[in-house]
Amino acid sequence: MRILFVLDGLFMGGAERNTVQLMRALSKQGHVVHLCTLRPVALDDGAGLSVGLSDSDHTTLNVRRIYDPRGFRRFLALVAQFKPDVIHVEDPYANVLTLVAKRVHGVPAVMTRHVAGDTSDVLWDRARLSLLKKSAKAAFDRAILVAEALRNDFCAEYAFPTHKVVTIHNGVSIEGYSENGRRLARAELAWPEHVPIITMVAVFRAGKGHATLLDAFRRVLRVTPHAILHFVGDGSLRPEFERQAADLGTSVAFLGERHDVLLLMRASDAIILPSESEALPTVLLEAAAVGCPAIASNVGGTSEIVEHGVTGFLVQARNPEALAAAITEFLHDPALRKRLGRAAHQNAELKFSIERQASLTLALYETLLRERAATG
Repeated sequence: MRILFVLDGLFMGGAERNTVQLMRALSKQGHVVHLCTLRPVALDDGAGLSVGLSDSDHTTLNVRRIYDPRGFRRFLALVAQFKPDVIHVEDPYANVLTLVAKRVHGVPAVMTRHVAGDTSDVLWDRARLSLLKKSAKAAFDRAILVAEALRNDFCAEYAFPTHKVVTIHNGVSIEGYSENGRRLARAELAWPEHVPIITMVAVFRAGKGHATLLDAFRRVLRVTPHAILHFVGDGSLRPEFERQAADLGTSVAFLGERHDVLLLMRASDAIILPSESEALPTVLLEAAAVGCPAIASNVGGTSEIVEHGVTGFLVQARNPEALAAAITEFLHDPALRKRLGRAAHQNAELKFSIERQASLTLALYETLLRERAATG
């Protein structure tokens, strides 16, 4: 099968990482995959996202505005040249492009919904979102949701027929798990063996819960004064949170963007994600894959990854007291952490492998091709 994937660009986001991993998994199964990005982003700008993709596997339309006429011409030419059996759009910016390509070439198309919602206070952005939503219904034969929790809002926002909506959880590579993973990772990173360390991996932007975690961690330090909090990631709000944490000294470290995130997770006692809104957080899937238990806000599809008391802890969003209590319990009970981490890894193997995602996605493609053949 020939599959054309479409992304806005290659950035350090969960949708982008998942798309490249899905392409690799399908390629290993013998399918021909090609990635089209709208924006002029070099493959290696994705901080390793392009590993395993050659120049011939990727085309960029080199358009900075999503309705640039050049983009339509170049996309239609790519579809005519590549002759895909299916077009798979991984973010909404190519909805109108895909609608035109479908009308011209008749190629079945699917979209994946990676986020919990689209909001904007800017008039132009609201108008653009309205157009993207209206075009989706006509452009796509199916919509894939990464979490079942997104279904009701998506169908209402997009007026998308519910029988054409399927849930396929994102997957990750299930590698690198070891019962001694924490000890080995700490030795590699030269982290002290007996120091409690928790880690948050997220871009510094509104809604991710950095302020809630800082508030909670101050409470944690009252009973566990030698604990350390690592923030991994970057973003426009990072300087603000660095100022807020200045009085905590070496108890808080800002590590910036890292390309060894899985190693950092293995070495941590817990991954913390106190977001106010999520779809299906990739960071929790990756943490589970390496056996690091998570404490996360019970929002969006998070509960489809973390089962409270079994594979991690779920807490109420914007509740620093509850978050502090959960972190303190984790840090004072190594046996609990180990049990939850092992269960999280087993759950990831069963439900969240990239191979499972690839198999379910391929089955959907095959359904679309059968439907197309049946209708002539």
